Parts: sequence; structure tokens; C-alpha cells
Amino acid sequence: MARTRKNNRKVNMYSQTRLVLRKTHDFVDALIAKILGGKTLGELSEECLDKMSILENIDSFAYAKKSHFQHLEIPAMYAKQSLKTADMKAYQDSLILTFIKQNIKPAAKILEIGGGQSRVIQLLHENYSFWNLDKLEGAGFGPKRPYDAHGHVLVQDYLGAFSPELEDHSFDFIYSISTIEHLPHDEETLTRCLADMNRLLAPGGVCLHCVDALLKPDKLEVHPLVPKVLSENRTARTNLCFDTLSKDPDLWSLPFYAYYTRYFHLTKKRLKPFGKPITINVYWEQDET
Repeated sequence: MARTRKNNRKVNMYSQTRLVLRKTHDFVDALIAKILGGKTLGELSEECLDKMSILENIDSFAYAKKSHFQHLEIPAMYAKQSLKTADMKAYQDSLILTFIKQNIKPAAKILEIGGGQSRVIQLLHENYSFWNLDKLEGAGFGPKRPYDAHGHVLVQDYLGAFSPELEDHSFDFIYSISTIEHLPHDEETLTRCLADMNRLLAPGGVCLHCVDALLKPDKLEVHPLVPKVLSENRTARTNLCFDTLSKDPDLWSLPFYAYYTRYFHLTKKRLKPFGKPITINVYWEQDET
């Protein structure tokens, strides 16, 4: 009993430490945004009164665009950031949050893949039944140990492992944020991951995945699961056309400030030769039958 209480205290301390670090990052980003000038993400969103439906315009949301921010609900943690400072998560979290509120009925069962201490779940857990499938191995700055899973069910397992804790055809919505790109590239893993998601989707359920990709001067680098989905699922929608992305003035990529404060110490490469980090959004539906 004493050991259990001690472990619980450690979990709570770990969760609180990560939360403090996240809030510190948000504060600094907001301060830099103010110094650099320009409208904040919150201002862009508030000024647009005629917001687009993501689902009805899913082809327009195939990849991240600057103009998207005015059509998204921006969480308070990102509202004071700008297009010059925002991390990829600011766009991705806002997109998923807005999609859920626009299209998923309250009390629906939702699965996030690789969510860690999910910001989306923290914001919406009172209105939906959330589950988080995450092995907690720290990929993409995620947590490496159990945390206080308030308001949702945490399943510590891999996508593609067909966890018995997740019932077949039970989820109305499955999504991921900066997770797909961390999966292995071998064909067996890709097949198992797709099969597992299709196993979990309820009839009429939908998937939406925000995938980090790199736009190089001569090509688009994206995880092979994305083209596999497009080739095997007739309902899958996204845009992987290099010419379209490279020539679109509305394309939004990770800004200079965010790259050098978050990723340069990992890549050890300057932004231009490394490539533009962008978000590819992949959507598909489960048959009603």
C-alpha cells in the first residue's frame, strides 16, 4: 500500500513537471510573438466569422496552410503565439480539436494514438469518452513513464499489436498528432498498423492523422504509411503532390524560431538544407456495414 502511494506521488510529480515545462514554453513563445509583431493565432481565429467546415472541405485541409488558422478554434495555450513562432503542435492540436467539435457527437468514443499527455484530451475529456494508445517510450518528446491519466483510459501498447484492451469496431473517431512518422517503415509493420486501425474503427467511423513531413527542394519526404493508405483505401484523402505543395504560397511550415528553439539540437542541420517541416493531414472513413 505504501509503495503504491509512493508510485502515485512520483507519477503526479512527473505529470506536473511536464505541465510546468509546457506552460513555460508557451509563455516564452507568446513573448517572442509579441516582440516579432503580427497578429496572434487567437486574433486570426477571432476575426473570421465565416469559418469553413473541415469535413466539408477536407481536400482544402490536406496539408497545413496559413489561412487555416482563421478557420480553427485555437486553444488558449496557443492563442498568443503567431505564424512566426508557433510549433507544429499549435496547428495540429487546433485542427483535431476543431474537427472533433464540428463532427463528433458528445459522448462518442475516441482513440488517440501516441497521445502522451494529450492536450486535446485535456481540453475535451468532459464531453467525450477518450482512450490513449501509447507505449510511453518518449518518441517525439513524449512521456517515458506512466502519468496521471485523468479523464481517459491509457493503454500502454503499440499500434499494430492488436491490444485486447481495445475492442473491435468500438471507436467513432481515431486520430494521431505527430505520431505516424515515428512508426517503423517495414511493410509488415505498415500492414499491421493499418489493419489494427481498421479493426478498431466502428462502422461509419473516421480517422484523421496529422503527419509530420519534410518538403525538400526536389521532393516530399513522408512516412510510407501515408501513400499506403491512399493506395489501399478508396475513402482516403490527402495531397502528396510535390509541385502543388512547393508552389503554394499559402503553405505553412515550421517557422525559423520554432525550428531553432526545438529541433536544431536534434537535427544538427540548418533549416534550409534540412527541409521545410510541414504537416500532411490524412483522412479516411470506415464503411457503414
